Amino acid sequence: MPNLRRLQISLDSKAVLSPLLDLDNLESLSVLTTPFPDFFTKTKSENITGLQLNVSGLASLDAISRFQGLKSLTLSEFSAEKPGDLSSLEHLAQLSFRRCQFQSLDGIQRLSSLQELTLQEVQVSDPSALAECAKLRVLTVSQNQKDLIKYAQALKGVRLRVVGSGLRRVLG
Repeated sequence: MPNLRRLQISLDSKAVLSPLLDLDNLESLSVLTTPFPDFFTKTKSENITGLQLNVSGLASLDAISRFQGLKSLTLSEFSAEKPGDLSSLEHLAQLSFRRCQFQSLDGIQRLSSLQELTLQEVQVSDPSALAECAKLRVLTVSQNQKDLIKYAQALKGVRLRVVGSGLRRVLG
């Protein structure tokens, strides 16, 4: 298993992480259940460029900042006032939030390489940080996010994709 590059797993609080510690070539990791705190401190992070996590049990996303080589990050089931400061993820080009709730998107504008953002089934009260995402080119939202769609249509240089229950439409 030392050459394993992609892994999708489901962990529980009794999971043994030692097999993950020896995966030097792991590039993409998908954890289907809420990872526990040791997951972030014991998983080798140097080579991981893709990460998918269900983070319903986390109070903040600070621990994710140690995965500094990330190019793609998908987070599900996270609820907070704002996503937080992920600016240390300077290579992050694709960010997806699924089934999350935020008061604002403040913090995403500090992702200097962010080109593609997905806000699927995301409730957000203040999307104004989107206007400050200099490299953002593609924004994907759910069809039921009417206010967000209206706001996003005014963003210059950003292609808007609307998805949901069989619908996929590209605007702009």
